[in-house]
Amino acid sequence: MENTNYRLGIDIGSTTVKTVILDESDNIQFAEYKRHNANVVGTLSETLEKAKVKLGNLNIQVVITGSVGMGYAESLNLCFKQEVVASTEWIKEKYPQVRTFVDIGGEDSKMIFLQPGKAPDIRMNGSCADGSFYRPNRNTPRHRAYRAQPTGCRPQNHIPDCVALRSFLQNRHSEPY
Repeated sequence: MENTNYRLGIDIGSTTVKTVILDESDNIQFAEYKRHNANVVGTLSETLEKAKVKLGNLNIQVVITGSVGMGYAESLNLCFKQEVVASTEWIKEKYPQVRTFVDIGGEDSKMIFLQPGKAPDIRMNGSCADGSFYRPNRNTPRHRAYRAQPTGCRPQNHIPDCVALRSFLQNRHSEPY
């Protein structure tokens, strides 16, 4: 494996660290999704050690993204790529037929509208995020989650019913292309 050029992508978000290692043919050689519980360094160190045990020493190019990733990239002198830009470029390259995609993160949600020959129309909202839902435990499915309310919790059918996502769609539907 030492003769192959690998790519390591690290997404450090507000609640999780996502790590993936791709080979030259874009095959996933290692991937992990882990909650960091505010211990980003420990979680990332553990994940990278696990990857090293599995794959050995690699010639690797590193890119960091995510809402918390910029500071780590700067302090480690590594490449940072803004997550919405990175995901938009990837979707456009791998799935050119896609016109809309939604990214629900731990602290915000993004809805990106794609039209050939036009700049992406990116909408962001901090009111509707994975982190804004309460699940009594890790085994509670997301569709049975509760939206946090000041006076308690109110049942939701599933996350897409969130008012913020509806407003994204309603605003987009009322605008001409």
